[in-house]
Amino acid sequence: MNGNVPLKEAVCFTTNAQVSKDTPRMKKVLAISSTEEWVNSLREDLKEIEVSVNLCQTLSIQKSLDSFQPDVIVLDLCISLEKNTSCLREIQAYSAEKNIPLFCLSEATSKETINQTQKELSEIYPIKQILCKPLKGRKLAQAINQTIYPGTKSLKMILVIDDSPTQLAVTIKQLSSHYRVITASTGREGLRVAMLENPDLILLDLNMPDMNGLKVCADLKSFHPTDQTPIVVYTSSGDSHLINHAFLVGARDCIKKEFYAEEIIKKIDILLESD
Repeated sequence: MNGNVPLKEAVCFTTNAQVSKDTPRMKKVLAISSTEEWVNSLREDLKEIEVSVNLCQTLSIQKSLDSFQPDVIVLDLCISLEKNTSCLREIQAYSAEKNIPLFCLSEATSKETINQTQKELSEIYPIKQILCKPLKGRKLAQAINQTIYPGTKSLKMILVIDDSPTQLAVTIKQLSSHYRVITASTGREGLRVAMLENPDLILLDLNMPDMNGLKVCADLKSFHPTDQTPIVVYTSSGDSHLINHAFLVGARDCIKKEFYAEEIIKKIDILLESD
């Protein structure tokens, strides 16, 4: 806990309490929010890179900025534009010369609204990125990691949904050296994992017993945040009607199940670069 900040105003979580005098200063993230839940999740996600995360209530921004001296700021946007503006002016007063990177969280789901919000608020203080709430997966942690340590490269997350343990094992072996691979063995589990982890791309088997791939694909495209996630379907069937239907419900590409690693990696990279 940061002894310079009253308990009611800020709660400090440090991922590595023992830091020697010879150790470089631990990087600091100030999270400005009225809720603690997503901050705890962020702290867990940033454990690997040893970052100190401090939670600041919106009533004590200036005091927390002065005492904590963050390297990155994350602002949880309010519904009130006036309140957001007030928060940003406090950040601007402290950070103008330091040019501290600022990320914002928003409950808005449409890209239009988010882009408009970023344009308006960036007139007060430049916003590096606005992410949607509820936070899914490690996108905020990855963005902060790349900002603090620009030389690092985060592996993209691929979700593979397939009911065959053999096929899952083969796919993991083919892709794990290029991506962070997570899996689900049923359609329903795939939906749950996708909503929880918000992968960068989904590789989906069309032929599953509990819930066919077409239904899974359609459901993924019906809900935020997976409505924007590229989906590659694969099948052992050469049924053109099935494949066309997959494109109609939102698939971005289709491959035969007996694919080669080079083929799928090339397709995945193209889709990830285009998004």
